[in-house]
Amino acid sequence: MPNEKVFAQKHSDTQNFEWLVKRCAQMIKERGKQLPINLYHQLQIEPESVQSIEVLKVFSENKPIASICEVSHGSAATYLHGWNGEERRLLKANQFLL
Repeated sequence: MPNEKVFAQKHSDTQNFEWLVKRCAQMIKERGKQLPINLYHQLQIEPESVQSIEVLKVFSENKPIASICEVSHGSAATYLHGWNGEERRLLKANQFLL
C-alpha cells in the first residue's frame, strides 16, 4: 500500500447517493439478495430537514474502491449500507471509512 494514493471524500448530494445505491444493489444482487432501494430513497428524503445522509468514498489511484452511506445524529452516526470494489480487502477500505 505505500505506493498507493489512497484518500477519502465525503458527500451529501443526490448524485453520490445514487452512485452508491446502484453499486450496492449490484453487489447484493450478485450474492443472490435484494437491497431495499425504496427504503433508502425514503430515508434520503426524510432527514433532509434535520440531518443529511452522507456518502463516504475511498479512492485508490483516483478510482473508487469502497463507499458507505451513513446518517449522523448528535455526536454519533448510523451505517446504512456500503459497497466494496475488487481491491477493498487488500487496502482495508471499509476499515478506513469506519
